[in-house]
Amino acid sequence: MGVPRLLSTLEPYAERKPLDGAQVIIDGPGLAYHAVNLCRADSSAGAGKKGHPLDSFSYDQLGQAALALLDELRRRGVTMSLRDIFVSYQRDNVPGFDAKDTQSNSRSPAPAFTVPAVLDALHQSPIYGPLTSLVPGEADTFCAGRARAADSGTVLTSDSDLLVQDLGSRANVVLFRDIDPRRRDADKPLIVPTYSPAKLCQRLALRPGNGMRALAFELFLDPHLSLGKLVERANREAAITTFPREYAAFAEQYAHPGQLAQLAKTYDTAELDPRLSEFVLQCLFPLHRGNEGREGGTGLGPDNSVLVFVPQLLEDWTRTNAWEVSTPLRQCAYSLQQLVAPPQATAVREYTRRASLSSRGTQVELLSLPQIHGAVGAFTACLRRIQTQTETDHDLQWVILAAHLDIEWSRNAAKESVCLTVLCNETPADGVLDRVTWNTVHWLSQIQATLYSLRLLKQMLEFVLREADEKQLARLAPILSDLHEMLSSVTPIADYPTLQTLQRLPARLKQAGALELLSDLGNLTKPIQFSAGPKQKQKSKEATRKRKRPERIVKSADRPQKLKNPFSVLDDLD
Repeated sequence: MGVPRLLSTLEPYAERKPLDGAQVIIDGPGLAYHAVNLCRADSSAGAGKKGHPLDSFSYDQLGQAALALLDELRRRGVTMSLRDIFVSYQRDNVPGFDAKDTQSNSRSPAPAFTVPAVLDALHQSPIYGPLTSLVPGEADTFCAGRARAADSGTVLTSDSDLLVQDLGSRANVVLFRDIDPRRRDADKPLIVPTYSPAKLCQRLALRPGNGMRALAFELFLDPHLSLGKLVERANREAAITTFPREYAAFAEQYAHPGQLAQLAKTYDTAELDPRLSEFVLQCLFPLHRGNEGREGGTGLGPDNSVLVFVPQLLEDWTRTNAWEVSTPLRQCAYSLQQLVAPPQATAVREYTRRASLSSRGTQVELLSLPQIHGAVGAFTACLRRIQTQTETDHDLQWVILAAHLDIEWSRNAAKESVCLTVLCNETPADGVLDRVTWNTVHWLSQIQATLYSLRLLKQMLEFVLREADEKQLARLAPILSDLHEMLSSVTPIADYPTLQTLQRLPARLKQAGALELLSDLGNLTKPIQFSAGPKQKQKSKEATRKRKRPERIVKSADRPQKLKNPFSVLDDLD
C-alpha cells in the first residue's frame, strides 16, 4: 500500500554508485509503470501536439519501451540470472491500495493493461522470456526473497516498499525513476542513488533486524514526525507495542506467500494473464488466499464468491461501465475453472470502476456444465458467422463481435447503444470520425474490454484443455477445442485499438459489409447508416453561420485594457 514520505525521508542517505556491471533482480510491475513514464516523456510515442489529449501511446510502444530499457542495461554490463524478472498482479483498484504508478500527479492514469502488455513483450522476447516469472501476490516480496537468498544483487523497482523488506546484509535497491536510458553521456558509467536497507539501519542507528520496518510503521501512522523522533520511537517499538493488531496487518503485506508459491507450481499457470492467474489460484487453493490476496484467509467473499478486479478504463461515467457488455465472455471463462477442480465458490464478484470501501462489485453467477455447453455453442455459432464474412481481416472480426455484444446488451437492458450512437449520429458520410466525444471514448473502452475478455476466455480454454481431468472434459472437449481454435486470432494487447485507429473504423466496417451484418445479427428494424453530412458542408454551414453574426468593431481606445493587477478591480468598492 506504500508508506507516505518513506522515500523522501531516506533519500538523503542513499549512496550514489555505478549500476554498470551489477547483478539485478527486476520488479516486473515496476518496470511496466516506468515504461509508461518513458513513453509519456517521449513525444514520438504519444499522441503528439496534434493528437487528442485523451489519446495515448499504443501498448506495442509500451512493451518496446520496456525492452529497450532492459537492452540498455544489458549493454552496460548489467546481468540478470534465470527467473530474475518477477511479474505479479497489481491490484490497483482495491480499496486502500495505491497503484505502483510513480507519476501519481500525472494528468491521466496509466493505461489499463500496462502490466499484461509488458508481460507479453517479455514472454515474446527470446532473451527476457526465460528470465520472467509470474508469481502470486506481490512481486516485491519475491524480489526481496531472491536478494535475501543470494545475499547480494540489486533490486530494480518503482516501489519504495522494497526499502522495508529484508534483503539481507549486502543487497541494494535502485529505483527505476533514477535510471534514464536517454542520457547523452551514454558512454559514461550510470551513477544512480542506491539504497541498502542494512546500511540505512546502521547510519540511522536503528536496531538490526526489524528496525527499518518499525520506522516505516511509525511513519505510516504519523508522517509528520521528524526523523530523529521516528528513530527514537522505532528503537523502543512504541507504535508496535501500542498497536499490535495494526502492526500485524502492516507487516503482513511484506510476507512471502511461500506455501502458496509452492502449491502454485503444481499447475502450469506461467502463460496466463496475471489477473486470470490470480483467479485460478483463488479457486484452486482458497484456504491459502485471503480476501485481500494474502495467505491465511478463506479466499472467498462473504457470499461464497471469488473476488476479481478488472482494470479501470477511461469511459463515460454517465453510461453503464464499459465491461458490462462483455460479461458473458468472462462468465464463461470463470465457469470453465470447475473442469480443473471442484468448484468451492458459486459466483464471482467483479470490481470494475475504481472500488471503494462501500462498493460491493457486480456478482457474476458461475454456469453449470450444461449451461457452459449451451453458451459455448451459441457463441461459436455467432462467431463463425462473423468470421465467414471477415476472413481476411482478423482484427476487424473481434471489433464486430464487440459491436454486436453492445447492441444485444443495450436492447435487453433497454438502454442506448453507444456503438449505434457513434455510427448513426456522429460519423460523417465518409466514415472517418473527425472529432472525439465521450461516446467514442466509451465505445473504444468497450472494444478493449471485449478484447481483454476474449483473451481471458482463450487462455482459460488453453488451461482447461491442458489441466482438466479427462472424464470431466470428455463431453465438452470437442466444442471447447473448436472455440479455442476460433479464438486463435484474438487481437493481442499490443495491437489494441486507440483513439487514432478508431478514427477510420466506421469506414472499415462499411467497406467490409459489417454494417449489414450487425443489423442482421441484432435484428434491427432500420439499417445502420452514417447520418452526418460531408465534412466540407459542415464547415461551410459553420462559416455561413459565423458570417451572419453582426460584426462589432471595437476601437483600440474602447477596448478594455488588460489589468496588470487583477485585484485593482476591488478599488472601486471603497
